[in-house]
Amino acid sequence: MNGTAGKRCLQVEDYKYHEFMKYWNVLNQDEQTYLKQIVNQCEHLKDNSVLEVQTLNEIHQIEEATGHKFMTLL
Repeated sequence: MNGTAGKRCLQVEDYKYHEFMKYWNVLNQDEQTYLKQIVNQCEHLKDNSVLEVQTLNEIHQIEEATGHKFMTLL
């Protein structure tokens, strides 16, 4: 990967991280703990499917926004 492509990848990942953190910071402590448990256990806990769907939708929206933001700069 050349320097320009590497820099571009870092910009994309930085954007995704900041967008996700905006979402993360609106969750309450119980919601954050629940999501951390899912990631740490690598299995789905079925007691909070609304939060799971909400989080996956947010990630999808971040991916779409990233595509629009960075594809126009190519």
